[in-house]
Amino acid sequence: MAAERSVSFPTIALTIMVLFLIQSMSPMATHDLSMTALDEHQDVLQTSAHVPFSSGYGHDFAGTQIDFDGLVQGVVREESGLNTWIESSDSLFENSTPGTPDLVLARRENVNLCWTTAEGEVHYATQSSNGSWNDALVDTVAPTPEADLVDCSLAIGENARPYMMYADGPDIKVARVAYAGQVYFETTWLTRTIVEDVNPTDFRLGLRQNELEWGVFRDANGSLWEITFSGTRWSHALLDSGPVSRDIELAVDTNEVVHIAYVVPDEGEIRLIRVDGTTYDHRVLLRDSNVVPHIGMGLDGNNLEQIVTTVGQDNNITLQLLRSLAGQETGRINPAPSTTITGAQGIEEGSMKMGDLNGDGFDDLVIAEPEYDGDGLQRGRVLVHYGSTSGPALDADVTLAGESDDALFGHGLSVADFNGDGYADVAIGSPGWNDTEGNFTGAPGQVVVHLGSASGLDNTSWWNTTGEDNTSLGWALTASQTMNGDSMADLVAVAYRHTEQVTSTIQHNGKVIIYSGNTSGLDFARNITQSTDGPRFGQTIAANGDLNGDGMSDLLVANTGSFDNPLGYSAIEIFFGQSTGYNGTSDQIIQSNLQGKLLGWSLNYLGDVNADGYDDFMFGEPFNGSGYRSGKIWAYYGTAGGITSAEPDYALESGVANAVLGRSFEPAGDVNEDGYDDVLIMQANPGKSGQVELILGSSIGLRSDWELLATGQTGDNIGLIAATHGDLDGDGLSEIVLSRRDTTTSSPTIVYQVHSERDWESSSFAYTSGLTQLDLSTSARGETSMFVTFVNNASHFIEHVDDATPAGVWSDTTVIESSNQSSKYAFTTTASGRPVIYQVDGENSLTVRTAIGYTAVEQSIVSTGQFGEHLGMTLDASGQQRLAFASIGSDQLFTSIESTAGWTTSLVRSQLVLDGPVSVMAQGLESTNNETVLVYRDATNDSLQLARQADGGSTWTYAYPSSL
Repeated sequence: MAAERSVSFPTIALTIMVLFLIQSMSPMATHDLSMTALDEHQDVLQTSAHVPFSSGYGHDFAGTQIDFDGLVQGVVREESGLNTWIESSDSLFENSTPGTPDLVLARRENVNLCWTTAEGEVHYATQSSNGSWNDALVDTVAPTPEADLVDCSLAIGENARPYMMYADGPDIKVARVAYAGQVYFETTWLTRTIVEDVNPTDFRLGLRQNELEWGVFRDANGSLWEITFSGTRWSHALLDSGPVSRDIELAVDTNEVVHIAYVVPDEGEIRLIRVDGTTYDHRVLLRDSNVVPHIGMGLDGNNLEQIVTTVGQDNNITLQLLRSLAGQETGRINPAPSTTITGAQGIEEGSMKMGDLNGDGFDDLVIAEPEYDGDGLQRGRVLVHYGSTSGPALDADVTLAGESDDALFGHGLSVADFNGDGYADVAIGSPGWNDTEGNFTGAPGQVVVHLGSASGLDNTSWWNTTGEDNTSLGWALTASQTMNGDSMADLVAVAYRHTEQVTSTIQHNGKVIIYSGNTSGLDFARNITQSTDGPRFGQTIAANGDLNGDGMSDLLVANTGSFDNPLGYSAIEIFFGQSTGYNGTSDQIIQSNLQGKLLGWSLNYLGDVNADGYDDFMFGEPFNGSGYRSGKIWAYYGTAGGITSAEPDYALESGVANAVLGRSFEPAGDVNEDGYDDVLIMQANPGKSGQVELILGSSIGLRSDWELLATGQTGDNIGLIAATHGDLDGDGLSEIVLSRRDTTTSSPTIVYQVHSERDWESSSFAYTSGLTQLDLSTSARGETSMFVTFVNNASHFIEHVDDATPAGVWSDTTVIESSNQSSKYAFTTTASGRPVIYQVDGENSLTVRTAIGYTAVEQSIVSTGQFGEHLGMTLDASGQQRLAFASIGSDQLFTSIESTAGWTTSLVRSQLVLDGPVSVMAQGLESTNNETVLVYRDATNDSLQLARQADGGSTWTYAYPSSL
């Protein structure tokens, strides 16, 4: 054939040279085939002058009015899922024992299949939209017993080019199509062994940019591997040592991100890996000891996963559909607590922190209850609840208690690594320690540090220090992670009752003491006293942020009053971190010009709410606002110069009297994963019910709207204290712990509710049969469909459909009866959501099942009264509808009859009581000339009655049992 071409000798020589080079660089075997299904598709898509591509599906017309089948200006209804199932069979697998096919739909809904056989054949086939089949033998491999058969995996490129991955004994092979052209004179399969001696059991294959293969395989040990083609070489790497189940899902989205979902049965975990270039994001989606090794996954139009998993025992199983909330602003914190821990009765709230004390990868919850009585009065205690896969323990794993009455052990609390050993430690302040004179008038106070270790928190303190007489050291504590740039956290403590008589008329109250972290103990660094007017320096402190972006933690100190004594002006002093620690005088000051508003009562860093690289901070002013003690919160955004304006960058007030907004708030981290940190704010509300809300960050800072997370009943005070920035169950998502007062007990009990951030929303479906196969697919608009097969039971198609309600409904259809059961199915849906199911039956023939979808159009026939009870319907000889129905609560029977002129509604008869549907016929019971015949039961005399009306007539005749 080549010799017949009319080309000069140099051209022929050059062509032979190029062919030789291409073949030598590609060590692939070739398989010739004559198959029109593999030819390049160059067809021009036909467009429509009536329906634009933006309105390609029936649901796009929902709510509009159209003239249809005799209905004038009928309304297109919202429902989807109005399906009629059809099926066809083909003897495709004669004289062979196929495995489960892999199914991919290409453009125009052309079907692509690959399968392997026990006899050692690898096949690829297509079925066009008109039903025609084309089948090609791709390769021959080592024969395998049916029970050990490894199914192939198929991916389809943009031009409908197929790519395959399959096993040849212990090796992995790939196949691609080379179309006829300059290099190959006819369409040819190129096959190649890419990995040897790995004993694969399962494959999943996708395509990334430039149609480069990206796949996964499971080996005989249950390990999960990635296997990728760079364009020049193949490589593989371990993803999870497992053992993972054989049911693995893989999808490549439009942004080239690879999504992999699978089950690890021994750990009872559903895991997800997202691969974005060289970044691997590993997540645990579900933990349950009863997890079943089946999983399905699809991506919606926003490239978000929808994953269905299974949990259960014996024949009682539950399908759990997990819908990704990525990119969604609301609903990211579960309003229902996963764990509730019971605290002490009859006390005020203390504080909470989280950190990993034992280095097991789970953060631990530390709760301080300084007013807990114990063996005396207000001795105080600190409780440690270790994290685990199921969250924090309900009972404390470690309890540390104050040693004397009024010690208020735990009034100050901080969790950080003070000795640099990699374990979080706990610093505890006891401002009433050694109060020899009572009422704190002589209490020096004490601070102790307990070290974390691999075995947990040490019950014996590692370091302690005491204050001067009557200074109440330990009233408040905070850790400065990088005050001077070293690897050990430093401790900031408040001596609350310290006083200094500056002049005869000026007295300074409160002192801040800095201790530097050290491997052998904390070292005193310096004292800091106030530079501004204010009633109590150190009322609140924060040092967990870098305001000016120099890499060192900056200290914020509030100088303000208390709820019991709010008089005086307030101020906040800012101290920048540096290699030598904090200066003794503040670098910047925020001074209030209003007395008694408690500016700075709450004070903390927020993280970076506008993602500009500088940490931001917030403070509350609970007695400010337009309503009586309604409260305000303010925020400053960090810059290279710290704060650059006297005016705050953000302000929010409640306006509700006694809401006390600004009494407490907590940085929440980036809850919605948009790159901006967020904040939780709490309000007391009238009646002290409590209210917790989430304010999101943005490119311009905190937003003006918020999401309500929790509200309490009268007296609950929900959210009065909170803990954030901790992962108590190790799932990669943070937990938020809120306090609440349980007022149902004789004396209010403090409880601590653990709320989990979530990337997934769950729906459940219960069944009473063992599961054999589970698949999930999504339509272009994100509607979810599932195909489920059971042991000795029917196969179900479960579909989420619109029904004009915000939530929609789930439709469950039995597609295949138990008598027609098979263990080999391939399932997917078209872009519009139409299901496509391919089944290999027991006789090795292929059965195709799909659904024809319909859209409902409605028109109001009767708009007055309460009609529609005991409805009956038929079609006449012309295909027009005839309806019969009763008026609800009355004794009247009506008909509505369709004609070319429209609908006619008339009374059939009254003074009867119907107790069942009316049977309507147009051509039965000796009906002549298309007359209308009604059969109904009158409950007044337990009689069966019949009514007739001639076609186009206006009168009815009646017959009774004696005359029938």
